[in-house]
Amino acid sequence: MKHGKMDNYQRAKQFMPFAALKSYKEALKEKEKQVVSQASILEDTLEELDYTLASIKEGDMVSCIYYDEGKYVKLTGMLAHINYDFHTITIVDKTIPAKYIKHLEVMTHSTRRHL
Repeated sequence: MKHGKMDNYQRAKQFMPFAALKSYKEALKEKEKQVVSQASILEDTLEELDYTLASIKEGDMVSCIYYDEGKYVKLTGMLAHINYDFHTITIVDKTIPAKYIKHLEVMTHSTRRHL
């Protein structure tokens, strides 16, 4: 028995990948994310963090580990702003409340001078 000739689109369709379990893969990826509680910070670490916060200035290159939406995130970049009233720092364009900072390290100090 002979079949009629297929057009190119129908022929190519036979070889397209079939993703019946696409939503299953996405569900697995979501399950892989593990939500963690914010750890309490030890007194020594708080003192070190206070010292670092007092010694940094805008323009310094810093690396920060902070708690954000159920996970710890590491961000490295230029310190754009320190807000002493609201107890936040801004690295590049991410504003981080001081209470969520676990570790803060100065990578390089800015050579700019504030007048």
